[in-house]
Amino acid sequence: MSPKETPLLNFAKGVAPLTSCIGVVAAFWHMSWIAGLVLLVSGTVAVIAYGGFFSVLPREMGGEGIVPPEKSIPPELDEPHPTA
Repeated sequence: MSPKETPLLNFAKGVAPLTSCIGVVAAFWHMSWIAGLVLLVSGTVAVIAYGGFFSVLPREMGGEGIVPPEKSIPPELDEPHPTA
């Protein structure tokens, strides 16, 4: 069972990749500022691509968005199994 979508949950989903990138960049920045800068730029691009993918996904799926597994079974395959 999936949790109910709330604004706080959506906020956390957006902040989590950003904070993880900040942590990795900080670790590499202490080794070399050049490596930290490269990871900062690539992490920023990755977060933008991640957000863009999930904003386009519902349109690509015909407006349905992400369907829970129990609702993704076609009705013709959702028949009860015979019991013996």
